[in-house]
Amino acid sequence: MLRQLLIVGLAVVCMVHCAPNLKELLGGDGHDHHDHHEHGHEHGHEHGHEHAHEHGHEHAHEHEHAHEVAAATEVTTTTATPKASEVNDGGRLLEKPQLDACINRPKQWEFGGHFYFLSHTVPAHAGKRNDWLDSRNLCRKYCMDSVSIESEAENDMITQVVKRENLPYIWTSGRMCDFKGCDTREDLKPLIVKGWFWSGTQVQLAQTNSTPPGWSYQPWSPTGHFKTPQPDNAEFSINNTTEACLGVLNNVYKDGLQWHDIACYHNKAVICEDSPTLLNFIRRSNPGVTL
Repeated sequence: MLRQLLIVGLAVVCMVHCAPNLKELLGGDGHDHHDHHEHGHEHGHEHGHEHAHEHGHEHAHEHEHAHEVAAATEVTTTTATPKASEVNDGGRLLEKPQLDACINRPKQWEFGGHFYFLSHTVPAHAGKRNDWLDSRNLCRKYCMDSVSIESEAENDMITQVVKRENLPYIWTSGRMCDFKGCDTREDLKPLIVKGWFWSGTQVQLAQTNSTPPGWSYQPWSPTGHFKTPQPDNAEFSINNTTEACLGVLNNVYKDGLQWHDIACYHNKAVICEDSPTLLNFIRRSNPGVTL
C-alpha cells in the first residue's frame, strides 16, 4: 500500500501538477532547524567552516550553531511565528528534466551504476546554496535528484565526499511525510520514527530509533540542539517550524558526520544522484538519445 501511494505520487509529480501537500513528499518546500544555523550564519558560515579546519574546526561549528540558534530564538520575539503550511507549502513545483542538461549532466564520480556530482563544485552553481526543494530542482534539471542514501556503503561514500570538501552540511532527498495523506496512516506513527522517505527514489527509511537492517552503525546522530538523538524536531520549539528534511552534518555537534532532521528552508549544498525515473522519461521522450 505504501509503495502504491508513493508511485501514484510520483506520477502526479511528473505531470508537474501535484497538490501542495503531496508535492512535499516528492519535493515540497521545507524548513529545517539546522538551516536556521545556516540562516544565522549565511554570510560567513561556509567561509568560516573552511577556515575552521585550520583554526579549530569543531569549536567553530559549535560557536556558529549556538549563534544561529540564538538568532532563531530572537526571530520568534520580533516576527510572527511561521505556520507549517507556510514554511513547507511554498507553492513551488518540481522541475522537469531538460534534455540538453541531462545529456551534458556533470558526472563527477560513479557509484553503484549511478553518476553523482556536488553542486558547489560545478561552475554554474559555484558558491550557491539552496533550500531543500530548490536543491532537488537543481538536480532534477539534469535527470538527477538529491541523493538518496540507501546503503551503508553509499553513506560511507557520501560522508567521505563531505569530509574531503570540508563542507559543514549537505541536503539529501530525505523527507518526513508530515502532510495530508500521512497524518491518518497508523503504520507511519509516530512520524518522527516511521514516517521518513527518500523522495528521490520513493523508498521508506528504516525506523529512525534503530540501526537500519544490514548496517553496522546508526547513521542518525546521537545528539543535537537538545543533546538528544536525531531526529528531534528541535526547531519546532523555537519557531513552530517542523524539521521535515534530512541533511548530513559535518561535526556541527561534535558528533562526526551524521544525519540530522532539519527545517527545509535552510540553504545548503547538495549532492545530486542519477534518477533512473527521470533518465527513462527523457529516453522515452527522445528515442535514441545517449545519456
